[in-house]
Amino acid sequence: GVRRIALHQHGISISGPFFLPLGEVHFKQMISIKQSDIEGLTAEKSVIGRAVAGGILLGPVGAIVGGLSGLGKKDIKNLGYLIINYWNTASEEPETLILRGKKKEIASFLAYLEEVKTQSLS
Repeated sequence: GVRRIALHQHGISISGPFFLPLGEVHFKQMISIKQSDIEGLTAEKSVIGRAVAGGILLGPVGAIVGGLSGLGKKDIKNLGYLIINYWNTASEEPETLILRGKKKEIASFLAYLEEVKTQSLS
């Protein structure tokens, strides 16, 4: 499902659909945080979605051409993972959060996180 991660003064908070809070991780709980790229990942194209769009734009011929353009697979690029290893204070065990997102957004988040983390822990 959809997850959102927000940065605050002392760590991060994770929320689900409709911004329902799922948990918080304080900077002092973090063991490691890094970005990992997805290599060679593909996804199915949407035949029905492309046929409907083609049909709306160009009528029956557009529906046929749109449907045919949806055959096969497409490469998924620009996606990566944000991997956060942290110490769960309730269970007293290390845990891992793995979140998928756009590479640029993850890189920006990590840069800002390091800046805030440095200010918070100093």
